[in-house]
Amino acid sequence: MNLHKIAESLEVNLVQQFAYQNEEFMVTSAESDIQDIVSMLRDANDEKIRVAKNVLKELL
Repeated sequence: MNLHKIAESLEVNLVQQFAYQNEEFMVTSAESDIQDIVSMLRDANDEKIRVAKNVLKELL
């Protein structure tokens, strides 16, 4: 099991795993949006992933 899988199962950002307990850690709205997008892509089939990639290429 790797750190990414642990973070995913805990529904936290990988960086949050290394924050100290008393340290305040803020997740930006952009980071949260990226996590949501990655989650959607993990559930998508290959064709939808290709379409999403093409859409992102056009937008960015």
